Amino acid sequence: MIKKLLLLLSFICLQQQSYSQAGAYDLTFANAGFGTYMPGTVNDLGYSIAGLQDSSMYVLSAASINNITSSVVMHIKENGTIDSSFGNVGRAIMQYGTSIYMYSMSLQSDGKILATGLSYVTVSDANFITCRINTNGTIDSTFGINGYAEYGFGTNEDAANSVKVLSDGSILVAGYSRQPNKRSTLVKYTTDGVVDSSFGTNGTLIITNAGASTDQITGIDQLADGSIVAAGFKTFSTGGNSAIAFRINNSGNPLGGIVNLSSGSDSRASAILSDGYQYYIVGNNSVSTFITKLDTLGVIPSSFNNGNYVSLNGGGAITYLAGIARQWDGKIVVCGSSGQTNFTRGWMIARFNANGLIDPTFGTNGKVTHLFGANVFADAYGLCIFSNGKVGVTGFRSSLAGTANDCIITRLLNDSMCMTPITPISLTGQLLNVCGKTLSYTIPAVANADNYTWRASNPNVLINGAPGPFTDTVLTVNVTWPSNLTSNTTLYVKANNGCGSSVEKTGLAIVYPTAITAINGNNLNVFGQTINYTINASQGATTYTWTTNVSGAQINSNQGTTYSSADTSISVTWPSSFTGGILYVQASNDCGNSPTYTINLLGTVGLNELNSSAIIVYPNPTTINSLVTIQAEFIGKSTLQMMDLTGKLIVNTSIEFKNNQAELNLEGMAKGTYIIKLNNNDKILTKKITIQ
Repeated sequence: MIKKLLLLLSFICLQQQSYSQAGAYDLTFANAGFGTYMPGTVNDLGYSIAGLQDSSMYVLSAASINNITSSVVMHIKENGTIDSSFGNVGRAIMQYGTSIYMYSMSLQSDGKILATGLSYVTVSDANFITCRINTNGTIDSTFGINGYAEYGFGTNEDAANSVKVLSDGSILVAGYSRQPNKRSTLVKYTTDGVVDSSFGTNGTLIITNAGASTDQITGIDQLADGSIVAAGFKTFSTGGNSAIAFRINNSGNPLGGIVNLSSGSDSRASAILSDGYQYYIVGNNSVSTFITKLDTLGVIPSSFNNGNYVSLNGGGAITYLAGIARQWDGKIVVCGSSGQTNFTRGWMIARFNANGLIDPTFGTNGKVTHLFGANVFADAYGLCIFSNGKVGVTGFRSSLAGTANDCIITRLLNDSMCMTPITPISLTGQLLNVCGKTLSYTIPAVANADNYTWRASNPNVLINGAPGPFTDTVLTVNVTWPSNLTSNTTLYVKANNGCGSSVEKTGLAIVYPTAITAINGNNLNVFGQTINYTINASQGATTYTWTTNVSGAQINSNQGTTYSSADTSISVTWPSSFTGGILYVQASNDCGNSPTYTINLLGTVGLNELNSSAIIVYPNPTTINSLVTIQAEFIGKSTLQMMDLTGKLIVNTSIEFKNNQAELNLEGMAKGTYIIKLNNNDKILTKKITIQ
């Protein structure tokens, strides 16, 4: 009995572990991981899915409502039930013209929903149609005309296959228009649904592929630099198709030519996805599916499957890929269909590592396949990654009776919980004496980072030739520091991914040299001597300027009273007779100067003069905060200076002698030995005093 109980517990544990594996169905969603939805009466097909922060989702589906071919957006709760408070019993219903087919969906930053496709004016004439839906499921009447933006190119069928909300809030749709043959076509709208005439030619761009009888765009996305990438396929008059891709700027000007994707014979691209700097394309050819990654020049980077295409065979004769999404850690999830025949095919979801190789930790050897039954055909069209890492997939399956289609949604468990990247561990590059220079700065790569954002605390600092912030995948940037910087400036860099950003790594650019705090060397009884003086190096300094106001002094033997170099030490030959002076030093670089540091010099003070009986100070030694009496043959006001033994001036005041006596208050003076210097009508007397 105990053995049976242990075996049962072991089986339950294994079941729980299998359910938590990436690619396992999320049994908490709908009916054991699958939801079947019929927003209309027949022909319900899920085309696009968007995950929300609360793990609910929007799903774009075809539907027949009141015998009108329509499209709807459903709001599906986290548990798989329809949110009946959204729109019309959980549906935002789009009906336009004689019929409408919406294929693609995109969300604005304010949460509003954009859907695009085609609407038929007559049986044979269809136009681009784009609709905006409020977050409560009502049609946004402020968009276009009563919520719809329509664009036609003639009296033939024109269709939009993809919509993208661009970084500036404008809206781009792409598909094909008949000229009279199908041609790749893009239309750009303002945020209000008005055609943006600054794009292309009066708001539209038509791409013609040489040698093709027809061509069309199936997907669009945007890179971090604002340029737009598109994918699709062209058809030859002799038969067969070739997958294509191209890039344009935000104004509709081509950036390079058409890239023909050599993924195999009879190939079609079905979806595109940008990571901000490069882009992925999925599709299929005559024998299998393909996935590739391209840089801005249309070349497969060597880091992706050694610069080659990746094939994925679902195990059946029929294989398609239609959707793609990217996890926060850079892994790529795709969806499509696979089966032995067109009439018996099921869903396929697969995951690839960032290097293009299949990820064996997902599903079974990297794939999840699901057949809905014999003689049932099904396609998975769209997928999304939720913030908790789970994977949502939508599509359709034919009804078991084969008379209609149902919209299907599934949710898969995943091991891709969001984790923000760590702070870059170091920031290297010159941070001293930067004014007027262009300097390079580097960080090491951060695990799971998609890109890095660089900025400076001074907006006049240029990063890679432009004002920051600058976001890119590069680990090294060139920073141009203005020549007129007046304060220290901080350079910042942080790592980013789809989950968030790290704490910023900082580097402080020192503009002015740091202050000099001491000159080391004798400053008493220096007349007629050669004395060495040194300072500690000032951070950021490139030169030091030494100066003295003692006439006849020679710095470094023959440099006179001023000397500039990178030296932190000098020798000064003092003249044989002078009563006093000052030695100055200042640090400099291309940005400016440090404060000047000085010491006072006593040139003709000898040992006997320091102990001369012509001046008496008592009590001496004395204590702090005491009052001492100075006795000398002076009358009236005299200048009094007190210096420490380094020559630093501590007190500079005047006192008045009455009956050859004056009082000096030592309040606030620190303990130590000082030199008192009295000057009365050019008669100078000095005396040492010790404060204990």
